Amino acid sequence: MKRIIALGLTLTGLAAAQAGLFLKMGAGGREIGMGEAVSAVTQGPSSVFWNPAGLAFGRAFGAFAQHAEHFQGIRYDNLALAKSFGFGTLALYGGGLYVGGFEGRTGPSPLPEWNFSCFDFYTGLAYAKRIGDFSLGASAKFFTSKIDKDAASAFAGDMGLLYATRFVNAGLALQNIGGELTYLEESSPLPTALRLGLGFKPLEFAVISADFVKPFHSSEYSRGYEIRFGSEVTIARILSLRAGLSTDLEGEYPSEEFDYGTLSAFYFGSGVRVEDFDVDYAFRSYDALGYAHRISLTYSPGRSKQVDLKASERLAEEYRKKARITAESFYTQAMNYYSEGNLAEAIANLDRALVWDPEYAEAQAMYDKIKEEKRKADAEAYYNRGLELYNQGNFMDAVTQFERCLELDPENSLARKWQENSFAALVEIQKAKYGKKQEKGQEVSELMKKGVSFYSKGDYSKAEAKFKEVLALDPQNAEAKDYLTKSEKARKDKAADYIRKAEAAKAKGDYAKAIDAYQKALEYEPGNPDANKGLANAKAEAARLASEHLAQGKALYKKGDLSGAEEEFRAALALDPSLTEPSSYLSEIAERRKSESRQAPDSKTVEELYLRGVDAYVKEDYEGAIYYWEKVLELDPDHTKAKANLAKARKKIGG
Repeated sequence: MKRIIALGLTLTGLAAAQAGLFLKMGAGGREIGMGEAVSAVTQGPSSVFWNPAGLAFGRAFGAFAQHAEHFQGIRYDNLALAKSFGFGTLALYGGGLYVGGFEGRTGPSPLPEWNFSCFDFYTGLAYAKRIGDFSLGASAKFFTSKIDKDAASAFAGDMGLLYATRFVNAGLALQNIGGELTYLEESSPLPTALRLGLGFKPLEFAVISADFVKPFHSSEYSRGYEIRFGSEVTIARILSLRAGLSTDLEGEYPSEEFDYGTLSAFYFGSGVRVEDFDVDYAFRSYDALGYAHRISLTYSPGRSKQVDLKASERLAEEYRKKARITAESFYTQAMNYYSEGNLAEAIANLDRALVWDPEYAEAQAMYDKIKEEKRKADAEAYYNRGLELYNQGNFMDAVTQFERCLELDPENSLARKWQENSFAALVEIQKAKYGKKQEKGQEVSELMKKGVSFYSKGDYSKAEAKFKEVLALDPQNAEAKDYLTKSEKARKDKAADYIRKAEAAKAKGDYAKAIDAYQKALEYEPGNPDANKGLANAKAEAARLASEHLAQGKALYKKGDLSGAEEEFRAALALDPSLTEPSSYLSEIAERRKSESRQAPDSKTVEELYLRGVDAYVKEDYEGAIYYWEKVLELDPDHTKAKANLAKARKKIGG
């Protein structure tokens, strides 16, 4: 005997007229609170219930759970897990609706013959891939429904497209594409629908959205189309207030017995953000049918440790403005020097402009132009001076000038010819002096030639050694004595020049640079008393300052100021490389940064390190610039400006 089941109004709406109707109910306290107008603004794991493309704009991992207490005792629950991989984002999700307490009869009877319940359940897998500001998504799900002892099942799928920028979003979703669900030999299509949405973010803390929804299968439960509107305002990045409006009051649970009131057109909601958790609530009245309440929880690990996307964009924009203003200032200075004919200072200032803004095309063009002009001018000056010295018979210094010319202009055949002539003249002088003693003359000539070559390259110690070998063979060789004197003077002048640089650095408090300059002075003149005394004093003062920087670094490290501590530890090491504590702390800081960057690089930390590198470069601390830019690339391997500037800094020190 065919059973006659008294389902009541609610169950009739759920199952009898259109199968899988609960698939239209969606999920998420935020989304429902915004009137379900979210196909363009949904993101993270809950987006699988609206537009799967939104998965690609979520965080690396996310979890979502929802419980809904619908009218007439209907309960609805949802879960979703999402994880990003190199090839895209995957999500596993599901949902279930349950309602009980129904009475079953096979004929007229004052009492029910049995009680029963019904439930709907589905589970699915979704995938999304982001390409710039766009993302594509798709999902497949298995759906089953049971009313008392009768059951039916079907497969369905969703597809979506999302375009998201800072101010405007657009979304398209095709939902519940699939077959039919058959109960008792009667089939009904799934609620397939097309959603088109727009989202606007006129302010950092406000969202306005709209959705146009067009059902594919018309029935008394799908009246043509729906237009939905939503809004969200977030206060202090913690509390969100939401409201939505629907133009379709009869699309979900229509009945001629109920007169829907004005309130049933509205949705309301709120949300609270606590570190990595979002707790969202939504409310809607169905007038005489009752009220619907939803609460959802979203977990996004690591979010509390990161600067949010909008703050990162704002930080990047502020940096771009500062970088361009500073670069333009250096560019202006460079042009002033250029107009005065000071090519060296013009190039130096253009170099600083390009460190601040490597994409400054005008500065790059002028840098290349002026550098080429200076190269040609310097090469010509060395060539002309070489000719002048050659004509004076000063062949050794002529060789030096031609050597410098060829370093700047290797293709200069005239400079190479005159350099060879200068060497030949030196050899001829020695040959003529020794007359028949050709063997001795040849040996002396070769030694003189090597000595002059070392001298021309600035390697004065080796040059002097060769000239002394000549004098060992011929103590009266006037040319060797003269060249030895010149080389010794050039070496002492070089030492004196480094001592002056050391004193200037010490006066500015830059003891690391002073120590380096004193040590170079002693390389040229090991016994120089001024260099030895200055070096000892500079090292003593550097040790004192290094101790202060170390103490300050420890204090900042305890406070959690890693960038500040890092700068202090580096300063301590620069002053006293023998210290071990700063190196240990720097290693710990590097490990902490690497650990944090495995989730996502902190944009603020990356830009702080990058700017420290820029500052070091402008101060000609190229080792420091290299250190900071290498740290930037450890955190953000795609930082193009750090890559470009790191290459420049390494070139400066010959690395």
